[in-house]
Amino acid sequence: MSYVLKPCPFCGGKAELDKCIPCGYVHVKCTHCGATGKNLTITKEDDAFGSDVIAVIAWNTRTEE
Repeated sequence: MSYVLKPCPFCGGKAELDKCIPCGYVHVKCTHCGATGKNLTITKEDDAFGSDVIAVIAWNTRTEE
């Protein structure tokens, strides 16, 4: 599944979804400066897709400069 992510609000770098199901987290992370969005907990593997969508919305929904 691919997502449209806005560039990093700090450096303008490319963002990507960072997810670890065994670790139980998902967030969006800048590949350039390492800034991360809200860290969401995945309670079970079935919740991973819903958590991905929430993480992307959290990253893309922010105050415009």
